[in-house]
Amino acid sequence: MLRAKFFGALAGGVVACALATAPAMAQVPDVDVAGFSGTAAAAVLWNGGGGSFSFTTGGTIGCVGIDLTDNQTSTACTVSASGSFTNIVCGTGIATGVAIVNETGGDSHTVNFTIVFVAGLGVEVGTVPPSAGIVQITPTNLTPPNPNAPGDGQCTPGFTVTDISAIAG
Repeated sequence: MLRAKFFGALAGGVVACALATAPAMAQVPDVDVAGFSGTAAAAVLWNGGGGSFSFTTGGTIGCVGIDLTDNQTSTACTVSASGSFTNIVCGTGIATGVAIVNETGGDSHTVNFTIVFVAGLGVEVGTVPPSAGIVQITPTNLTPPNPNAPGDGQCTPGFTVTDISAIAG
């Protein structure tokens, strides 16, 4: 319940910021705000390491697309992403990759992004097109550390991911 209230308030703040900066972004008339959840596959050690990841929403999910030129909105999309990560400790590290957001109305965005995570909470910054968001990751099938294994063993085979992002372009 608290997470829903937090992400609801955060989504409102992201939309307000996107609309407030719209005059400064006159050359970028389309701002999409997406709130979504899905799963990321990534074999993550308790300490150190890195590797690749893949993410999918597993179907159509709720998104809000705001086109500032004609006030059209989209209410559903799919999101997939892949890339690489560097792990400091399980749930803390850096991920970089490419996400594809497809709206049911036909708009599509390919976003290059970097996410810095600390204790499962992350800040996402995209470069092409510009984007920003907040990400929460929760390990799936968390396993206890094994001091006899490299990196104290595998922490998790993946994460449940919840994200709210604003995408310009």
